[in-house]
Amino acid sequence: MLKSRGEKIFNVINITIMLILFAIFIFPYIIIISSSFSGERALAKYGPGFFIRDFSFASYLYIFSAGSTVLRSLGVSVYITLVTTVLSVLVNALLAYPLSRHDLFGKKILNIYVVITMLFGGGMVPFYLLIEDLNLLNNLWSLILPVVVSAWNIILLRNYFAALPDSLEESAKIEGAGNVRILFEIYIPLSASVIATVALFAAVNQWNSWTTARLFIDPNHSELYPIQYVIRNMIINMDSISSGVGGGASNVPQIGVQNAAIIVATLPIVCVYPFLQKYFINGTIVGAVKE
Repeated sequence: MLKSRGEKIFNVINITIMLILFAIFIFPYIIIISSSFSGERALAKYGPGFFIRDFSFASYLYIFSAGSTVLRSLGVSVYITLVTTVLSVLVNALLAYPLSRHDLFGKKILNIYVVITMLFGGGMVPFYLLIEDLNLLNNLWSLILPVVVSAWNIILLRNYFAALPDSLEESAKIEGAGNVRILFEIYIPLSASVIATVALFAAVNQWNSWTTARLFIDPNHSELYPIQYVIRNMIINMDSISSGVGGGASNVPQIGVQNAAIIVATLPIVCVYPFLQKYFINGTIVGAVKE
């Protein structure tokens, strides 16, 4: 089928915009990767660029020079990210399901309350006092529980659940299924795409978070620090490296260490995303029961 002139122009513009956006997002990452593998002299002379100059592992060797500290913090981050992701999907789905029902008493008020929590928060001090009253300071649960519930994820799931045909729930109730069974055996399986979206949001948010560790974990319990907080401290301490303090650390490029830290921090999420990408593209076809 021949395309009209307007369609051809539209396709050219669309492809051009996509290529520009691709360049905007991918080129900085290429520069970060090349700089993380470049030597100190090359970075000092040429600065960060698209190509690796004076290939060196010095930046990565510095990051992992702490040995068990970095590996332990990686383990902590993986653990709290997995637990947070599972709990976030479960808890937000349990909250979203009743809010999606038409016969829920006080539904409008509850939905307004959920939206308000997106706009206003109690603040850092009440947050800290709450964690302290729960005896969760210097505990991994202080890094997990604060980010489990998300108003955005609740609204996302609620809207998706509400769009599913009511006949699915009615048929299940005729067969004697309760609300919990309907949620876990019908709604959640049919909502794979939105569940994957919520899981990815929760995982990325937890993996990139370090403020809760700074707030709830003191230096005497540094074994509970996640990788992001450990790398953050390394970057802050780069001033002593650039001045040559710390036994030969002057051979480590400051820019290289910062970029290597970015690679170490983002690589796990970059590796996980392709496995969830299909759920964002394909989605779920709703309408198994015809009216």
